[in-house]
Amino acid sequence: MEMKTMEAIETNMEQKTYSKPHFKKGFFAGQLTEVKTENAEGEQLYDNFGNQQAILVFSVFKTDDNNVITVPVTIQENNVMTDAKLPYFLAIRYKITNEETKQPILDSKGQPTYRSAFGPGRDGTGTKSVKILKALGWNAVPGSKILLSDYIGQWVELNIDDYELKDQNKQPTGKKASCINGIKKFEGTVPKEFIVEKPIPEAPIVAKEEDVVVDDEYFAKTAQLQQQLKDGMMTEKEYLLAIEGLRKEDRRNAQ
Repeated sequence: MEMKTMEAIETNMEQKTYSKPHFKKGFFAGQLTEVKTENAEGEQLYDNFGNQQAILVFSVFKTDDNNVITVPVTIQENNVMTDAKLPYFLAIRYKITNEETKQPILDSKGQPTYRSAFGPGRDGTGTKSVKILKALGWNAVPGSKILLSDYIGQWVELNIDDYELKDQNKQPTGKKASCINGIKKFEGTVPKEFIVEKPIPEAPIVAKEEDVVVDDEYFAKTAQLQQQLKDGMMTEKEYLLAIEGLRKEDRRNAQ
């Protein structure tokens, strides 16, 4: 299957960067086909809360009664039938804020500070971003670096839902579009013709410093606390207080 080259897009969805297809909601197979972290000007993408994000673009496929991938979902666009694709917005770095003032903590250059979104989360089981990446086949290894483009061609299960479109004044238009409401590991069968063969690089790929990094120390400490909770060495209340203490320490270290 031929893969398209990556290209930058705008973050403002009202500019119709993507078409807004609508088809019957339900569970489908999805193949990651594009990863975008910058807009057309080469600037990092951000969500409405100031967190850095990536856009994962999935091609949507139907499955049969035995959960075997069959054919792409097709939609009509400008009187032409085309394969359906949907974006998913993934947090990759969280903006660190002061717990009391809720204002961003700045570095020595006056710029906001961030920490990796790929950490254990409040409950120690992993943030939403960790769970999405695990569904794509990532093995969580503290201290490792993540190249999101490595997961192009991977398959997941998509929970497709409806949302109501709004106009530029944020008023309902009465029209609906499809969106990805959840992503899980795909447990079905991928036929040979849908498997992307990735060439083996001649030399190991070395991640750059700006690539996404697993929150090493924070991940390790919370994993240890989770094991102590499991072994009965602390109560659930003590565990939650300890997790919150680590979060405060993480904020202080960023100042």
